[in-house]
Amino acid sequence: MGYGRVAVPPSTMKHAPSIFRYGQADYKRFEDYSRYLLTRPCKRKEQEHGKDRGNTPKKPRLVFTDVQRRTLHAIFKENKRPSKELQITISQQLGLELSTVSNFFMNARRRSLDKWQDEGSSNSGNSSSSSSTCTKA
Repeated sequence: MGYGRVAVPPSTMKHAPSIFRYGQADYKRFEDYSRYLLTRPCKRKEQEHGKDRGNTPKKPRLVFTDVQRRTLHAIFKENKRPSKELQITISQQLGLELSTVSNFFMNARRRSLDKWQDEGSSNSGNSSSSSSTCTKA
């Protein structure tokens, strides 16, 4: 028995003589390991990665006030990608965290792109019929 050999069940082998390539001990180890994998208890992701929060409650979702929402949307119409300094100023003026403001602009850019793509796909059906009238010169 050496390194690099994998115990394979005889039922998966193509030729009978190759069954003897693996000893009975190798096949037994394979069966034991398979049984272990099937019977071991599953762990939650928090347990595996050490992210167990314990009894601390989940942080509530932030809801923008009307003034905050209107201000952020107005700034987004003028500047889709404000500088970090401008984001810091906005966060201080509106009483928000910097990460909240930067996430707002990231999400707003994504949503405007999604809206633009949705409009493009709905118009592509109309434009394809008009482009089919063009003739090749």
